[in-house]
Amino acid sequence: MAEHNTSIPVGAAQSFGQAWAPCNADIGTVTSNWMFGGGCAYPAPYRSFQQNLVNGNNYLGPYCRRLDGVAGRLKVSISAQIGEIGFAQQCWYDYPRGAGDIVNGVVADTNKVWWDTKVSRKYWIQVYNLNDDNAGLIWVQVAISAGTVSYPILNMHDVSNGPLQGDCIRHIRAGHNLYGGQTNPLQLYTGISGNCALKSDTLSALAIPTATGQGGWIPDVSFLENGSFAGTGWCLANNGEPFTEAGNIFNGLNSTQQNAAGDYFSDANRSNNFASALAAHLAEVKDFLDKLADWVYAEAANDQATRNAAIQQTLELLAAAPMAARLMIDAWLLPNLRKYGSNPNNLPDGTAANPYKWRPPDHVQQRWSSQFLDNGSTGAPNGSDFKAYIPGTTPNKTGTNEQDWGWFLTLLNRGDTTTVPVVDSTTNEFVFHENYGFGRGGSVQSADPFLNWVDNNFGTQTGDSLGTLLDMSPAAPFFIISVIPIAVLEAGGRNIKAQKGESIGATNLDGYDTTKFEIRISAKNMKQGNLNMYNYLVNTGDANGNKFTPVP
Repeated sequence: MAEHNTSIPVGAAQSFGQAWAPCNADIGTVTSNWMFGGGCAYPAPYRSFQQNLVNGNNYLGPYCRRLDGVAGRLKVSISAQIGEIGFAQQCWYDYPRGAGDIVNGVVADTNKVWWDTKVSRKYWIQVYNLNDDNAGLIWVQVAISAGTVSYPILNMHDVSNGPLQGDCIRHIRAGHNLYGGQTNPLQLYTGISGNCALKSDTLSALAIPTATGQGGWIPDVSFLENGSFAGTGWCLANNGEPFTEAGNIFNGLNSTQQNAAGDYFSDANRSNNFASALAAHLAEVKDFLDKLADWVYAEAANDQATRNAAIQQTLELLAAAPMAARLMIDAWLLPNLRKYGSNPNNLPDGTAANPYKWRPPDHVQQRWSSQFLDNGSTGAPNGSDFKAYIPGTTPNKTGTNEQDWGWFLTLLNRGDTTTVPVVDSTTNEFVFHENYGFGRGGSVQSADPFLNWVDNNFGTQTGDSLGTLLDMSPAAPFFIISVIPIAVLEAGGRNIKAQKGESIGATNLDGYDTTKFEIRISAKNMKQGNLNMYNYLVNTGDANGNKFTPVP
């Protein structure tokens, strides 16, 4: 049984006795120095007599919030993890002020205002979750300074507060909550206040399976929407664009076509099927993270050089595969659904006139710029025209004998070798072109080399798990670098084939059209990655005379 099955009460508004003004203090980051109880032992908002009494009677410590935004307090565990610091829910963040909650003649700032604007320093720490039967470790953000000389009161949107404060953590929290199922726009950024006072182990539907405490920072960043491992909830949500367009395709078929396609995307079945697909994917994400976590712990015992090399490989794995998965969704799946659905907003449909414009992360743009085939001196293409800039096969990372896995999983062997790259003077970007489809000369094909690399570096078990997650199969002539379960993709292929009047086969991914997309490299990133080529495009420009505008 959890140490706390319900939220600790906040306490009534002021009616009698001594009220307490906000407490300005700096408790530092050494947890052994932190104090608990009532009074002014740590940064605190205004408290009524009853609220301070609750603090003292329950021996509560610093104010904090869970990663998903649920408010609580630190306290010393007396049963679940005896003597250890733990998190206990207390719904203080949204707690209303009463008419008697007066400071200097006016109603005191709300707790929300205090947390968002008056707490000048917050600190992330892992503590035991005292609202969970298992009392596992979770990340919480703790208020450690407010109104002090060292950390004076300032707005939490100030960048000086660090990378996980202010707007940054608001957006991280919003992504976490949105992916977890929160649809109330008022609660996306502030947390899931409606779930405060519930046991944590009843919130599984709202929590991403991060395997917290089983691998440190690697699982803990898995919720970030920088790719598509754990960030695909939006794609399988029952009110998102894929859901809507899939329904539009099915509803646009006549009865004969619907019978041929099957009713997977029908209005009656679509919600349940998408929900089942999301649940299956979440289980696969957790399985992969669990296996990766086991590998991380094993690797931690190695010497520093070996460990550092392994960390680098891990980062490349966690960057390359989700990036490729997201590209598959944005450049191929969604354009096909729009093309055969409705596309009311004229979003990219994968045609030459309306391709997806892909801007990889800055560090990827810079790395790829360094791998472009210029002549090494003036920055001109190492060949007869601008097509010669682009490697025809997967390049090695500059200065190494190791393939660039980001390139391998997105571009591999080039599918578009005819379209000439250009400079887009309007956006100040270098643009080259690619196709996305299956069975196009091996541009998207067997992932055996990648999975073999995963096996060699992380173990066969992890490789098998990743292969399942990405719907890869060594027996297949191609792979689907995807976090969209194969059942969803198959249903889409069947519906598109039915609309085209094509025969439904045993597998139907060939029903999707090969799409076109653009890879865009900014002048700024080109300058960082390949100065010679940047200077050439500034001074000479592309074959049509379009030039980069110089950047600082």
